[in-house]
Amino acid sequence: MDVVKLTTQIVDSPPHVHHVHILLPPPLTKPGATWSTVNDEGRKCHAHDAMAETLKSILDLHLDISVGGPGTTISNIAEEMKVDLIVFPSHIRSGMRHILPKSVA
Repeated sequence: MDVVKLTTQIVDSPPHVHHVHILLPPPLTKPGATWSTVNDEGRKCHAHDAMAETLKSILDLHLDISVGGPGTTISNIAEEMKVDLIVFPSHIRSGMRHILPKSVA
């Protein structure tokens, strides 16, 4: 949430800030995916509601929830929206965790 607040403070037009949250496709080994009891639209709706509650203090924030691989999805969204700037939060890591990252952030 800190990166969202910082971004809205440094950009010229905060209403043009889009917070994008990427959900990974569920593994087919999970019961919800196997039995089709969990679908992408339900997951996106749940994620949107949770993020909207968390970020409700930030006015004029556009919240976009997508499902897919982070790299490809973010690239496609950036191209579609013709963005000028992409801001990623970082994870503070040290030692071996810094050398061997496990995410695209």
